[in-house]
Amino acid sequence: MRLPQLLCAHLVMCLAVLGIAACGTTTNPAVLRVYDGPERVDDEVASLSLSNANLQSLAIAGKEVKPTQYGSVRLLPGSYTVTMNCLWGASVMVSPSGFIEESVVLEVLFQAGHRYSPRCDRSYGYAAQPYVWISDDTVDMVAAGRRKP
Repeated sequence: MRLPQLLCAHLVMCLAVLGIAACGTTTNPAVLRVYDGPERVDDEVASLSLSNANLQSLAIAGKEVKPTQYGSVRLLPGSYTVTMNCLWGASVMVSPSGFIEESVVLEVLFQAGHRYSPRCDRSYGYAAQPYVWISDDTVDMVAAGRRKP
């Protein structure tokens, strides 16, 4: 291959890699309302962001919400059962499948006007432990679950 063709092929490959990487970092703007009736102002609802890369799926009161479909959820204040499914890549020395999965069921009291986010994290090494929690980002506290120390 001649130098100009080689440079062009290299440039195309770099742009493709950047395009794929950018796809993983964008946030879906779609918002799911988990209540009936008219739209409510931010002070009347709780907002749950779904931008965690390790979050595979989430269910609120039995309704499945995929982060690939929605960027956030708006819900009325109150107590909800939230099921979170998280997935991480791992060394086959840590997990023979090459993945670590964790599913948890949490009871969360969502407050009006607060912003929340599901969090999936893990420790590393042979004794890798998953940590799954819902963060109340308004007050920087754990709303439910177990935060990574």
